[in-house]
Amino acid sequence: ARFAVAASDRPLVIETGVGSIALTGGILDVEDNDSTARIGLLRGTAIFRPRNRPAGVIRLSPGSSFEVDRNGPVGSIARFTTSDARWTAGMLAFEGAPLSTVVAAANRYDRVQIALADPGLGALRYTGTVKAGDTAGLARMLAAMFKLRCDERDPRRLVLSRSSD
Repeated sequence: ARFAVAASDRPLVIETGVGSIALTGGILDVEDNDSTARIGLLRGTAIFRPRNRPAGVIRLSPGSSFEVDRNGPVGSIARFTTSDARWTAGMLAFEGAPLSTVVAAANRYDRVQIALADPGLGALRYTGTVKAGDTAGLARMLAAMFKLRCDERDPRRLVLSRSSD
C-alpha cells in the first residue's frame, strides 16, 4: 500500500505483522506479508517500532527502505529507488531478489499462480522489471532465463522445474 499523509503533529500509525510505522507526514510504501514487511519512505518522516523488539526503533529518512521480519531488520537500510516505487504504475522491480520473492510478489497480482517444483529454485537471483498481472509471461521468461521447464497443463498453476536436459 502507498500512504500519502499531510504533515501533522499526530502521526498516522500503520500496523503490520512485524511492527508499526508512525508517519508524521509524507509518502510511504508498505509491503506487508505478515511475517515480513518491506518499508520505503519517499518523502517525510517515519519511525518503525518492531513488535517483538521494542528497543529496535528504526528512523527512516526520505529515499530509504528496509525489510524486517519477526526477528528484526533483514540486511541494512537501503536506498529506495524510483524502480521500487513503480508498483503503483503496474510494474514490479527487483534487484538481485530471490526467485521465491519474485514469484510471491507476482502471484499477488494475478489469478494465474506460479509454483516452484523444487524449493531450491527459490534461491536463484533475479534482477529486472516485470508487468504486474502477467504471471504467465513472467513464468515463461524465468523458464528461458534460468533454463527451467514451465509446465502449463493447468492454466491456473504454472509450475517451474529444472529441465531434464
